[in-house]
Amino acid sequence: FGQTIGPHACAESVLRAMALLGRPARLTLRGANPLPRYVAELHELAGGLGLRDALRIEPGAPPADMIPLAGEHHVCFGTQPGRQLFHQLAIGNKVFTGMMAGCAVALTDTLAHRKLLARHDGWAFTFGQNDPALLAAELGGLLADPARLAARRDRAWNLASTTFNWENESRRLVAAVATALNPP
Repeated sequence: FGQTIGPHACAESVLRAMALLGRPARLTLRGANPLPRYVAELHELAGGLGLRDALRIEPGAPPADMIPLAGEHHVCFGTQPGRQLFHQLAIGNKVFTGMMAGCAVALTDTLAHRKLLARHDGWAFTFGQNDPALLAAELGGLLADPARLAARRDRAWNLASTTFNWENESRRLVAAVATALNPP
């Protein structure tokens, strides 16, 4: 999901991986401003891969609705396209939304995502944008093992509710500001 549906979504990689799964799966993309040419290319690719009915394009939704909407799915994708420094260092809001929704999360292989997983494991995996076989293997493993999928989803929710949580983070922010304004 995002404001736009465009190449940054890495949906081509996901579709190619889905074609290798050997089991039914669905890719849902949600955005207020889908790029018509990109969406047409995705539909063409999906059709060519035998996945015409597996691709859903949904309209955007208010931010307050994104967590419940993400929670309707098993896996959320946190993608950062390309090798640019910004994309290597950024962790998008989709990652944390997926966690709050209790989804397992598939992350593109970036410096920031690897560092995040090194500190907090068991809820996500990384995949290379140009390696649909690896993505298919990871997704297939999760879909074939409901207990493993449930454990990843539980771990994501646990991290979202205890570690990556605004109520907790806001206390730290207020304490830091108070310290800065009133040094010891």
